Amino acid sequence: MSYKKLFFAIILFLLSLKGVTQSPPKNIPYYFELTKSPFLDQIFSFKELEFKMELQNSDRIIPTDSTVVNVNHQLLIKTKNNVYVLIQQTGFVYRLEKSADSSSYIGKRIDGTINLNYNIGCNFFEYKEKLYSYGGYGFWKSNGLLRGFDFLDRQWNIIPTNVEIMSSDFNWFSKKEGRIYVIYQSIINGGIKDVDYYPGKKIYDSYYLDLKTSNWNKLGTLNENLIELFNKNPSPTNIFEFENGLVCLLNDQAYAFDFEHNKVYRAKHSDYNQFIMRRINLKGIFYSKNNLYLYSPDHQVFDLQKFDLSDYELVGYSIWGMDPVMYNYAIGALVFILFIVLILLIIKRIIKNKIKHSQLQAFKNKASGQVYIGTELSLIELLLNSALKNSTVEIHEINHVLGLKDKNVGLQKKVRSDVINSINDKYQMLTGNLPPLIISIRKQDDKRFLEYFIADTEIKMIQKLIQDKG
Repeated sequence: MSYKKLFFAIILFLLSLKGVTQSPPKNIPYYFELTKSPFLDQIFSFKELEFKMELQNSDRIIPTDSTVVNVNHQLLIKTKNNVYVLIQQTGFVYRLEKSADSSSYIGKRIDGTINLNYNIGCNFFEYKEKLYSYGGYGFWKSNGLLRGFDFLDRQWNIIPTNVEIMSSDFNWFSKKEGRIYVIYQSIINGGIKDVDYYPGKKIYDSYYLDLKTSNWNKLGTLNENLIELFNKNPSPTNIFEFENGLVCLLNDQAYAFDFEHNKVYRAKHSDYNQFIMRRINLKGIFYSKNNLYLYSPDHQVFDLQKFDLSDYELVGYSIWGMDPVMYNYAIGALVFILFIVLILLIIKRIIKNKIKHSQLQAFKNKASGQVYIGTELSLIELLLNSALKNSTVEIHEINHVLGLKDKNVGLQKKVRSDVINSINDKYQMLTGNLPPLIISIRKQDDKRFLEYFIADTEIKMIQKLIQDKG
């Protein structure tokens, strides 16, 4: 054998040894059993709690060593009736159950997912015992897709929505409202030449997705203070979810975002900020019923920490406000409405003045004897004669002129009032809203009774108006 052939034989032998020593990746298990797990003992003991928790590496439940998803984080979702473990960046879903004798825990894969890495960083959540995932990144672009898990077909189905809203990692699902909140979009698309799309093109409009209708609804525009804050720290660290939103860390400062009430809170004390900062890289934390549950791998127990917004202070701005374009539309609409109202008021006044002028002209075109009926003229003459003598007219004199002296007191009072009001109304129409013609005062000697008279300033005017009578 020549040296050349010997050399190639050695090379082939070494390559074959390499193939033996480097075994191919293991298959992902469809079934596994854990004989002892203090961690899961406590998870299953939380009968009434519902929560979502990213697992620490030391507490991984699904055995993924030497598989293609070994580096992927695992996520535990507990509902009232089930415990699920999902492998992030995939659609793999496992249901955990206790064994028949409760001595171990059994994990069964319930999905038939094939494709991987299309949903990196997506938000997995549970709603009414159904599993969903929203958004994510994969194959050089982000997406704003909503997916629901079909337990019958063991596949993730796409749920069509009215538009596609692409989230940053900063989104939150409200179980109380059945809504996904996205306060700004970060659109990544490596296939577009525009350099803004590579790190994530920002669109600062805020939306929520209603799971009942599968429709996105616009809330407004992200507050400019938050835009500045997020620009300084484009990758906020979400620490945990609470009942109304998210607690995150921005520039070493803990913030609580209350999405349901559109409020922003900032931690008050430095020691609380340090408590949050220490949990940046820690998993095994979840919120439920005003408590934080913090798992300690060393002691293999959950420690409870009270969560209270009293540790935070309300900042002077909301998460989102009115869209500037909508604000301009609203101002324009308000100005238009005010303009229309003003025009209508002007038209109404013009019409009213024309009617009034027509009525006044009609009165003036008539003789006073036609304007005032007989008893009215008789009363005016009585009062005018008394005014010329600098005296007043008493009630019994008015009753005599009006033919009421034999009537009951109630009828006398009503007729007197009606006649005097009619005379004054007609007088003001004829004179253009001058003071009333007939005035009453209390008697000096008996305040129970009234006296009537015509003011000196009106004598000439009423004389002029009634000179054509008869």
